[in-house]
Amino acid sequence: MDLLRRSAAGELSAIFGDVALSMDKQRRLHRFRARAQQIVNRLPAEHLNLLEVYTAGVNQGLEQLSTSPFEYWLLNTEPKPWTIEDSILVVFAMYLDLQAGSPERERVLKQAYSSLPKPLYELLVPKRTEFDAPLIAPNTLSPNSVEPESIDPKTVDPETVEQETNRPNLTAQDLYKTQTVNRLLNDKVFTSSHLQHISETSSIWSPFSAQEAKSHPDLTPGSNNFAIAGSRSENHSAIVAGDMHLGLSVPNIWYKANLMIQNSNSSMNLYGVTLPGTPLMIAGSNDYVAWTFTNSYGDYADVIELTLNDDKPHQYRVDTQTHNFTYVKETIEVKNGTAVELTLRESIFGPTYQDEQGKVYSLLWVAHQPEAVNLNLLAMESAENLEQALAVANRSAIPAQNILIGDRNGDIGWTIIGPLPQRREGKTPFDTIAHQNGNITWLDEQDYPRVINHPQGALWTANNRVSDNAALQKIGDGGYALGVRAQTIKSQLLEINNGNEQDLLNIQLSTDTPIYRYWQRKLLANKRLYSNLTSEQQSFFELIEAWNGHSDADQAGFTFVYLFRQGVREILLDQQADQWFAYPTRSFGYYSRQYEQTLRKIIDERNKSLLPPQYSDYDALYRQVIDDIITRLTENNAVLEDQTWGNFNRLKIQHPISRAVPFLGRFLDRPQLNMPGDALSPRVQRPSFGASQRMVVSPGNISSAIFHMPGGQSGHPLSPFYSAGFEDWASGNSTPLKKAETELTLTLTPQP
Repeated sequence: MDLLRRSAAGELSAIFGDVALSMDKQRRLHRFRARAQQIVNRLPAEHLNLLEVYTAGVNQGLEQLSTSPFEYWLLNTEPKPWTIEDSILVVFAMYLDLQAGSPERERVLKQAYSSLPKPLYELLVPKRTEFDAPLIAPNTLSPNSVEPESIDPKTVDPETVEQETNRPNLTAQDLYKTQTVNRLLNDKVFTSSHLQHISETSSIWSPFSAQEAKSHPDLTPGSNNFAIAGSRSENHSAIVAGDMHLGLSVPNIWYKANLMIQNSNSSMNLYGVTLPGTPLMIAGSNDYVAWTFTNSYGDYADVIELTLNDDKPHQYRVDTQTHNFTYVKETIEVKNGTAVELTLRESIFGPTYQDEQGKVYSLLWVAHQPEAVNLNLLAMESAENLEQALAVANRSAIPAQNILIGDRNGDIGWTIIGPLPQRREGKTPFDTIAHQNGNITWLDEQDYPRVINHPQGALWTANNRVSDNAALQKIGDGGYALGVRAQTIKSQLLEINNGNEQDLLNIQLSTDTPIYRYWQRKLLANKRLYSNLTSEQQSFFELIEAWNGHSDADQAGFTFVYLFRQGVREILLDQQADQWFAYPTRSFGYYSRQYEQTLRKIIDERNKSLLPPQYSDYDALYRQVIDDIITRLTENNAVLEDQTWGNFNRLKIQHPISRAVPFLGRFLDRPQLNMPGDALSPRVQRPSFGASQRMVVSPGNISSAIFHMPGGQSGHPLSPFYSAGFEDWASGNSTPLKKAETELTLTLTPQP
């Protein structure tokens, strides 16, 4: 709770010192504490009263502790009391993790769109791929589905608009410059101290440094969720599954809760996960409906270039309008150091940024608006059917998510939960958010896209593009994940008839990785490059041929295929990204998440204009990558057969303190198990990233609901509940969402 509020507010330096100062400065640009207070001032009385009671309860519990939590002892500090706005800051921490809180990606793509030849841009940043698995496509909607056809003539589809003016008449060869090819990056998890880790990572939930993010562009905060209608289930109720993918650490992000609420008039049962710091059941079920989320990756921010007034530096111009900058002073408290004073400059759109060329931009972001957060999700607790639950979703304000809902009647539905902007026609496909002088114009809840009772009796999302038509205009494209996870889930889901909860859990645990079969074929085809195979080369190709098509922990062949894809990507895309993109700071895949399509097209066509000049042909490139993999994996007399995927995918779920004091890891961290899974299989798993929980539930059938979490509710390492559930999460053993027996009881009695 403390790290989440401090992370969002830019207040980590107060407990960690100046190593967190860089991150705090970045976060202070958003001024989320001031925005949280603004939101608190707008809350309806009922919600404000709830936060007041919640805050009082947190602080009373804090006061009654006989001693501070051990983390504060080690940091030589004390926890500060909770405030009402801190609960809003926790939601802002979610915004920072789930949406683009910086102008980097859109700035780079806007520049590329306006400067590159159209064919090259479309090759590098494809709109559609063979891996797409949208929910909404032509002729797939049932009569009960809601897909509004009336579109404001001022809106524009960001996927289809084309601006051909001012495009240079250049070829790809004109843009190519010689690059120095680096060796394959080591596939290692971050191992420096936690304090430096905090200053280098972009989110308290992200386990990756900037360098690691370059090595793993397919790892982005997201989730799987899917559902089958009553027509496909054995109990004739809907069955809903969800697993949210985030950085894994100790304690857990979520808190499992079973709530039985009774008063004189009614009773309510709730099962699921809460987010510590907020009084909300984030994902779960009552006796009537169940709901789960995936990150929607829509377009929720615009990057607006400002024209400065050279004679009046306090002024800027947008189109024909001249405005004055607003200057705000912020103070960052630094433990064992001097407080840092910041003067922040804001436009009517939001905070300002300056790039390497001196251009000034402002970020118009949904999260900066007063409508970004509300507590309307509370009403989901009392929803009794799909229609009521969809209505709750469309008036709730959290970072916009795909929400799948199923009810005990067997109905299933999809919509967006969270604020959606209206759209406008801009100068480029990137200027789409409708606003009045920086105040976003919001889509009415009755106009939100929905799918109700899909004709295939199933729903699926996995951070992919969910629509092919009018709904896409409303959501926009903020960098959808490659659709291969959704495609794999869909194919397995549609095989289920008369299904149960275990069937859906099996999909969550599926390690099927069809995308890598292409790379297996490429590798085997390159065996011809070796006239006389050494024993190591022979073993290499035999293990690839024996690979079972899954990211299983015992598969050495998958290790080789994974590293081959990574190596080819780094040479052809990552190391040439600065020839296409202006001052990129991340891997090619961060800007173009559909890069698999780009990569395959380049190598299938053996495009010489995009081949680095130090290679005579693509065969030479392939041979270097293969030789580098074999050399790396046989260092120190290592044997290729031992290079199983589990050895490369070994868990590293750490407590923040053990990152700074490694010897405490044996007491604080989770066991370092060899794990199956990959970013592109339904079972998303990397050493410090993966399913932060799994849930499969059929409303009205809570006794058969399944739940996993990589540890228990307690944050104290001496508690028997500290690691409870971890082994079942790791192994995939079914464990119940509903607690069968009461083990301990704590009675809280209100003061008279």
